[in-house]
Order: sequence, then C-alpha cells, then structure tokens
Amino acid sequence: MCGIFATLFPHSKLLPKVLLETGQTAEAEVPALTRRAERRVGTRLAAGNSDADGYFENDPVLDRYNRLGVVFRYEEAEKTYRYDGAAYRKLVLRFPKSPEAALAREKLAAFHP
Repeated sequence: MCGIFATLFPHSKLLPKVLLETGQTAEAEVPALTRRAERRVGTRLAAGNSDADGYFENDPVLDRYNRLGVVFRYEEAEKTYRYDGAAYRKLVLRFPKSPEAALAREKLAAFHP
C-alpha cells in the first residue's frame, strides 16, 4: 500500500510518513522471511541439495518484494536477511528536515555502525 501511495501521490506531505512506514514494515518482515527460508533450506538439504547460502540469496519469495522496490540482502555471517534501507535513504534525501528523517537516520546508522 505504501508503494502505491508513493507512486500516486509523490508530492504529498504524508510521503515522509509513508516512506518511514515502508522501511519499518520491511524490517519487521525480516524474521518471518528468515524463518521461512530456513525451513525450506532444511527441506532442500534433506533432499541432497547442499547449497543453502545460494538458496537464501535466490529465494523466490524475494522476487515479490523486489517488484515492490523492497530489497533484502542475505547476511551470510549472521545467517539472516537484512532490509537494504532504500526507503530510509529516500526519506533522508527528499525530506531531510522532517521528523521522520531523523528516525530514518537512526535506522540507517544502525545498518552501518
């Protein structure tokens, strides 16, 4: 819904809130995406496919999010997905003085300490 709003109303004064919500929702999806992929990888490993990391990077569910402009990256060291933060970056660039941009900066700082 946020993507549709941003497309239809690119000059709305509500757009900073929409971009922030997009980022927060994407971050909230990370645990569910990771659990789902772990279950499917377990099934694939049991069937003899030993390329678990390749599966995480090419999980078909990610295509659905990619079409919406929400990108997740697989962090091999942590064995989890991570939202790439595009909505936060867009928010900070387009609306740098908004209160939402301050929250977005905090989120982005946590991505790259």
